[in-house]
Amino acid sequence: MKALKFIFGLALALSLYSCGNVTEEIHLKEDGSGTYHLEYDMVPMMKQMSFQMVKAFSGLDTTEPAKSDEEIMATVEEMIWSKFPEKIDSVIDYKSELPDSILNDEKKMAIINRATGFLKGGREEGVMMSGVDFRFDNVDQLVEFFELMESNSPEAKKTMGLNLGSRTSLYSFKKRTFTRTTKKSKEKEPEEDKDPAAKEREDKMVREMFGDGTYRTVVHLPKDVTKVTGDNIVSYEGNTVIFEYNLIDLINNEVGSDFKIVMEK
Repeated sequence: MKALKFIFGLALALSLYSCGNVTEEIHLKEDGSGTYHLEYDMVPMMKQMSFQMVKAFSGLDTTEPAKSDEEIMATVEEMIWSKFPEKIDSVIDYKSELPDSILNDEKKMAIINRATGFLKGGREEGVMMSGVDFRFDNVDQLVEFFELMESNSPEAKKTMGLNLGSRTSLYSFKKRTFTRTTKKSKEKEPEEDKDPAAKEREDKMVREMFGDGTYRTVVHLPKDVTKVTGDNIVSYEGNTVIFEYNLIDLINNEVGSDFKIVMEK
């Protein structure tokens, strides 16, 4: 049990900077202003992460008899809900967590002040939704928001719950056409000293934890859509277009999330 508690605590900490099924939603008005909404349920990821960690390190605690998968999952679920109130609907104050390098930058704070974080859900609902809402007057501000998350320290990404890999999104809204172009960040240095077998085990564990996760993009435009180009289109009907990607592939830059959406005149 001690090992299980330790592993669950580690998984809880990691899950604050991770995500399972993610949904981002963009509502765009005719003048180029709009809202951006991103949310994910922390609970499934915490369950999966804790369960996989326990399975991977099942031999650590020799003082307890081996537990079945069902028993482990039941214990994990009970521990998860013991960490949260029965019901919560709160706003997250990002400014209290940001470093001085951002707090003292007027331009960056003008973007941050347009964002509102939230945490809502509870045991009865079976979800704990975390995310952010962002208001923009034009798509340039939306680009600045993503660039801020990518270019600044890990503190900004982690504080605002947008640690989704080394990428930033560029948006454009001109002549009835809304586009997103994804720009990859500088590649990490190769891990030359890492044992290939250890790297393979690590990759396998990450795939088991995140492999079923999805990243869904929902775009609402001011007029009906006439044409859509891009990968992983789920549907487009009326003024709404939906894309869906495998989360791991998106984080690893193994799938494109660029799109071009043309509205009617």
